[in-house]
Amino acid sequence: MRLLRLPVLILCLSAGLLAQAPVMSPGSSSMPGETTRLHHSPSQTVLAVWFPFEIMAAWTKRMLPAMTDEMLEYSAGFMRDYAVFLVQASHRDVEGRETFLSEAELGEMANVTDNNGRVLRRVASPSLDVSRRLASLRDAFRAQLDWENVQALVFDNKNADGAFILQPTRPGGVVFQLRSGSGMEAMSLSWETPLPFRVSGDIVPPRKVKNVNPVYPSGAVSGMVQGQVWIEATIGVDGKVKDAKVMRSIPQLDQAALDAVRQWEFTPTLLKGVAVPVIMMVTVSFSLQ
Repeated sequence: MRLLRLPVLILCLSAGLLAQAPVMSPGSSSMPGETTRLHHSPSQTVLAVWFPFEIMAAWTKRMLPAMTDEMLEYSAGFMRDYAVFLVQASHRDVEGRETFLSEAELGEMANVTDNNGRVLRRVASPSLDVSRRLASLRDAFRAQLDWENVQALVFDNKNADGAFILQPTRPGGVVFQLRSGSGMEAMSLSWETPLPFRVSGDIVPPRKVKNVNPVYPSGAVSGMVQGQVWIEATIGVDGKVKDAKVMRSIPQLDQAALDAVRQWEFTPTLLKGVAVPVIMMVTVSFSLQ
């Protein structure tokens, strides 16, 4: 397989993110994207996507199975050196008119730190090559989502010793802050790491080592209710279920299914020798036979 030209690879990377981060309504309380965060108040809205290379590479491999690590490094390895955020921020006046911030305004107000308070330096003037790649990434989002005013911000992800500061597969965290100004109030968004990887490509499904059967609700038995409840489970580095949410519902059975899944345990999932949390779909069956 020949090396992909950058625009094609960027589209694959962004499409992978879009697959895990569908459009969120401003009032939504849920965060469907592992790398997407939302701040919303009556006067302002901020959508931010942290774009770590490792997460996007995993999705690219799912979409393009022939893609090798070497090809990804050659085409997009530059992203490891930077912390890239796609941000769309707006404020509203008393009459509801919305004003979006420009890249220059966001750049003046944005601040990124890790959970130890180490500040990442913003790269205000990336090289022509990096600028072109970031523009491709930004434009892909503008084309595929209703984020017409999304801007790309890039920060240096290496410390003085050349070590990476933000590492999505290591324990830690990321804080993205906007200072007050340009009509915006100060706000912050955060990500805990390690980020969960969705099961696909190099991420093989973990093996269940502890099963707990659901308790069939008596009301569902008397009502002859049966079927499968689909649940999206987040499994921690220790193999225990950290979060579970219903994706395909049978209302009378949902809680029993969640109660069972939250007690399941799995083998830890390794990515290049490092244990990482994963997200996978599981089903819980209820049958009266």
